[in-house]
Amino acid sequence: MRTIIGLDVSKASTKLSVAVDGKTTYDGDITIDAIGFQSLKSIIQSYGGAEVGFEATGVYSRRLEKYLIDNGADVKIMDRLFWHREVPHSENFSKPGFQLKTA
Repeated sequence: MRTIIGLDVSKASTKLSVAVDGKTTYDGDITIDAIGFQSLKSIIQSYGGAEVGFEATGVYSRRLEKYLIDNGADVKIMDRLFWHREVPHSENFSKPGFQLKTA
């Protein structure tokens, strides 16, 4: 079973979607603060761990990235600044315009 959490990070909040084996099982929002980060950690734990992917958005995503890494999450960061056609272990991220940085 493969669980992926996709995040859309913005200034004050983050939209998230959880997919298990390609089927969406949860959609929600978290705030970009300690309370939201703890909620995300609980969601990750409720699925027994998950890959967490999001686009690097500079200052908005850096705190989230650090929190996830510090808490042992399997983080995948998509970066539009680089052109990369093949991403290891995920056909979902193999579109032109994205490079995956494993944190």
